[in-house]
Amino acid sequence: IITTLLKLYGTNKMLRRRLTAIIAFAAKILIYHALGVVAVENVTLKAFLFNENKSRITKVMNDQCNSAVQVLPRPFIISASNKDALSDFSNSACNVEKETRGVWYQITPSDNLVIMVTVSLQEFDAVLSVYSGSCGSLSCISGTTGSATSNEIVTFAAKADRTYYMLVSGENTIDDFGDFQLAIEDLSSSNDACDKAQTVVPTSLPFSTSSNNIGAFPQFVSSSCNVERNTRGVWYLITPPSNSILVLTVSQQKFDAVLSVYSGTCGDLTCIDGSQGSRFAQQVVTLEARAETTYSVLVSGDNSFNEAGLFQLDIGSLEAPVNEECNAATNIDTSPFSTNGNSSAAFPSFSNVDCNILERSRGLWYTYFAVKDEIVEALVYDQEFETILSVFTGTCEELTCFQSTSSSNSVDRTLSWTALGGTRYYILITGNEFNDQGSFRLKLTTIERPSNDACDDAASISDPPSFAFGNSDGALPGFTNAACEVSNRGLWYEYNPQKSSIYRAFISNNDFPGRLSILSGSCDDLKCQVSRIPPRFSVASITFPALIGSPIKLLVSGDEFTDSGIFLLNLESLQRPLNDECTGAKVLELSSSTLDTTTPAFPGFSSTSCGIGSSSRSLWYSFNSSPEKTTMVVTISNYDWALDLSLFSGSCDDLTCEKVVSATFDTDSNTFTPFDITWMADEGKDYYLAVSGVDSFYDNGPFKLEFNGETPTPAPAPSGFCFPMKATVEVLGKGVTLMKNLEIGDKVKVSDENFETIYSFGHKEENIIAEYIVLTTQSTQLEISMNHMVFLADGRAIPSSLVKIGNEIVLSSNKSEVVTTIGKTHLPGAFAPFTPSGIIIVNGVKVSTYVAFQESSNINIGVISTGVSFQWVANTFEYPHRVWCAWQFSTCQREKYVNGISTWVYYSNQFAAWLFSQHWTITFVIWSILMVYFLLISALQVSLTVQGLITIAF
Repeated sequence: IITTLLKLYGTNKMLRRRLTAIIAFAAKILIYHALGVVAVENVTLKAFLFNENKSRITKVMNDQCNSAVQVLPRPFIISASNKDALSDFSNSACNVEKETRGVWYQITPSDNLVIMVTVSLQEFDAVLSVYSGSCGSLSCISGTTGSATSNEIVTFAAKADRTYYMLVSGENTIDDFGDFQLAIEDLSSSNDACDKAQTVVPTSLPFSTSSNNIGAFPQFVSSSCNVERNTRGVWYLITPPSNSILVLTVSQQKFDAVLSVYSGTCGDLTCIDGSQGSRFAQQVVTLEARAETTYSVLVSGDNSFNEAGLFQLDIGSLEAPVNEECNAATNIDTSPFSTNGNSSAAFPSFSNVDCNILERSRGLWYTYFAVKDEIVEALVYDQEFETILSVFTGTCEELTCFQSTSSSNSVDRTLSWTALGGTRYYILITGNEFNDQGSFRLKLTTIERPSNDACDDAASISDPPSFAFGNSDGALPGFTNAACEVSNRGLWYEYNPQKSSIYRAFISNNDFPGRLSILSGSCDDLKCQVSRIPPRFSVASITFPALIGSPIKLLVSGDEFTDSGIFLLNLESLQRPLNDECTGAKVLELSSSTLDTTTPAFPGFSSTSCGIGSSSRSLWYSFNSSPEKTTMVVTISNYDWALDLSLFSGSCDDLTCEKVVSATFDTDSNTFTPFDITWMADEGKDYYLAVSGVDSFYDNGPFKLEFNGETPTPAPAPSGFCFPMKATVEVLGKGVTLMKNLEIGDKVKVSDENFETIYSFGHKEENIIAEYIVLTTQSTQLEISMNHMVFLADGRAIPSSLVKIGNEIVLSSNKSEVVTTIGKTHLPGAFAPFTPSGIIIVNGVKVSTYVAFQESSNINIGVISTGVSFQWVANTFEYPHRVWCAWQFSTCQREKYVNGISTWVYYSNQFAAWLFSQHWTITFVIWSILMVYFLLISALQVSLTVQGLITIAF
């Protein structure tokens, strides 16, 4: 057979080619097996010989995932090549490109462990990648970026009985191929689980070890201690025999290390503290270790599996200070006392809610025994931590919080208190929480008590101008006065006035917010006159009256016990003005003005009817009228305090209050505005004016007074539809407002609960003296022009000239009151605001905004009454005006006036006056035509209002 084959091999070209192929195929199979490489494709000899699927024939047998070489046992090292590998796999997550060639290996560990895979000695830019899953659905675990010069290393956590695939491929193109060496080894750690923790013997402290977490399998998570999933860590265990402060430090780490400490059992751990993680800074945890309590310590990576490496762990115990407990408090037996302290090693063993001391706060104790009543000051300074200074009374077994500061690490902590003789005080310097600890300095001082810290020991003050220097730091508390708001310590002074006058006292140069109080009476029965507290470092004064021979007490104190320090008390006597009494009144000349102040005026006059209290300071002015009646106007301006201007007639021995006007305050500008008082001075009559404070002695200040007078011929307001400027109305949002201060757009009261908008002024003129009828009832007084209409209880609106004594007029509450008196007067100003309903409440009385042109409530033609009221006609006539203002309100706000009368009503007013002065026949004809117009307007008004197109109270 062999001879025949050889003959055929030599003579048959086709057979020779087939035999050569068989020999080559067999040789390649033997070589691949020698290299440990299996064929990837299921290639038959027939396919190889007859070129079937020839493109799938490979020279590398593990260049696909499903033919990966099984790695067992480990450590595993192999020299291999990807030169003849197919390029049909890609994974962007693991940096594997489609055109690169690669060879596969697989591993299935029997235990959870960390595996490190290394590619070295590579002749090309090699990429090493590791996957989990199955060959049809691989998930990238990690992949290198590719290099021909350095080792490619992937370390990953492999779970037991799971298969992992490793691919060694080129970096970018099909030309990245060549030889390489692959090494796979298992990494391990003996203490990578809590139950395998290395025990630290407390008696061997300080403890130090160099270790690593490279082989630790990730299996623990604690978000509260900053330990993330998939991080590697190693464990240590310590059980201290006694309470102590342990300091745990991780240093020289080659990775972002996290140090964390836990209590409890391995199955139920509780985070105590955990560092933030860093490879550059030491990781330190200070532990409050309780006796016989087991603590688990974990050194792990910060955020990811790759944070692993070498580190050094040190555990030490701090030596406890002697005075870390109340029973061992350091005794302070001298003053001043100063010491340095450090609470770093103090063990927390005390808490007190009242003094804001938490259970885990560390602190040091001191104690002071007061032999006598004295002021004690404790000061903590140069502290390194958030410090709380607290003082306690009682015994160590039952302490009571006496005082405590807030916490601060930059501001000195100070406490001052009145130490009672025979009392022991305990002083605690602690932190806000466990980590608030460190060094500090403590100083305790007792302050000498001043001689005048009690009323009976008040220091005398000489006649002013005089001053007294004081320091209240050592003053003991013992006086309270609710009226003066005094409840703390201070220094006392006494002055016996040598004349009745106004005095001014003030404190200056003070380094605390000092309260100055003026009191009168005996020390057993003191009465507060005034008390004020100025801002720190500022000068604030108090003026007060003092009678000759009536001693006064001056007290300089603070609002808090800690408000004390140095100060300068000053006392001055103000020069009394000559006109602070009626008998010294300054005589006023016509067309004159004066600048004055009530501050130095001495109180001594009161008038219930004019509102002047017995303690009010006043300045007086007098005027003797000319032989004929004269209109007098006194204007007050340039003032910033609450004052009254009162007018009296008669003599100083028998004064009669004529009227009083109070200051006006503009809430919009937040200022006092000028105001005046006007009266008709009878011939040959004496008048007195008093400028005084509204409420009390302390309403005082400067002002300007202007005095003018003339003898005019009083003129009624044109057409008579007016109110004087001093009349008042209630404005929504402003309250009671003078007539002269009303503006278009203000909403004024028209009934008990309703307000309407002022859309126009029929008349608006300040510079006029007009005649008004005065209607007086039990509760109010109304000044109104004679033709202006007022509502009676029967519902009619009649001219004020027709009102009789005994008539009932309607008030704002819809109740009525009887008119008791009727008079006349002349007053400045003429104002007639218009509202949509034609009604307004003035001085609390319901009145019309319109006038009657006849002495009747209804229109009369000759002797015939039409039955049509002037109120209805006027309100109907104004309807087009109201519609215009509802549509173009801004134009109505800019309305113009002719002789003080709005241009809207000026000519119609003139026409109405002419019409009712004609013969009745002419009036009848024109009225008949106008009545048709009024009826049409009225119908239109009702129609539009019903449809909601135009409302009268826009």
